[in-house]
Amino acid sequence: MRIPKPTKRSPKPKKRVARKSKRPRRKLLAYCDSLWSQIVRRPRACAICGSTERLQGAHGFSRRYHATRHDLRNGFCLCAGHHVYYTHRPLEWDEYLLNAWGADLYYALRLKALANERQDLELTAKALEAVLHMGRESAGGTAVSA
Repeated sequence: MRIPKPTKRSPKPKKRVARKSKRPRRKLLAYCDSLWSQIVRRPRACAICGSTERLQGAHGFSRRYHATRHDLRNGFCLCAGHHVYYTHRPLEWDEYLLNAWGADLYYALRLKALANERQDLELTAKALEAVLHMGRESAGGTAVSA
């Protein structure tokens, strides 16, 4: 004896929820990262050894902390070798930051990073563009904060 297959019901129409696309935010984030890196690498020498080869922008506190991700005080120009070295040795990096910044700035940026407030990327992009443009007009001095 065969059991008949159940009849299929027509699916309920799905309600469309209007959502903003994340793509423009991602593009803006990548653009801000690029501007930040250009400004941070402006000294054109590694902050540790003075090398001028394979320079990279390094964050004092990780990029994952939105509040300090594009803060220029949180950036260092490092050669690729020192960037990798300190990436894999966080305790040594923490000690370097404390010595390079001093206790006041270190703890101020640390608190800002831990607050992890989301930044307005459009305002950040405009501020970084202004710093980059200002640096190109002048003798290439480095900016301290955005």
